[in-house]
Amino acid sequence: MRFKAYGHQNILATHKNTLEITKAEHLTLNGDCILAVKADFNFEELKKLAQKGGQMKMTFTCEGISDTVEGTLNSEFKDEHEIVLRLGEYASERTLATRCDKAAKHIKRELVELLKKGKQLEVHLEISEFQSKQ
Repeated sequence: MRFKAYGHQNILATHKNTLEITKAEHLTLNGDCILAVKADFNFEELKKLAQKGGQMKMTFTCEGISDTVEGTLNSEFKDEHEIVLRLGEYASERTLATRCDKAAKHIKRELVELLKKGKQLEVHLEISEFQSKQ
């Protein structure tokens, strides 16, 4: 699955436990977990992918600079406006993935600086279903 989102002058991406992408158009400095706004993800498609469970890899690319986050899909994801990725195991309806290997503060600073300028972010989500170990 692929979608686009955009940076904003108030992007901080400094939160130590979460990372968020939102469909909201505006952002205050209180949203320190937010990486991008104006996301155009297809909620129904994203929800179906999440319900399959398994591992996910989300790749963020802006002007040739990329970074990835890997984690475990939350099959209870149900938020039409926000995608939250978490380092820990807490899962709400906003949580697309838990046990992620990065939060907002771990994203490459070069990428964050481009997003502070309002640049477009390409997001690519890949999933792999759990396979039983025998």
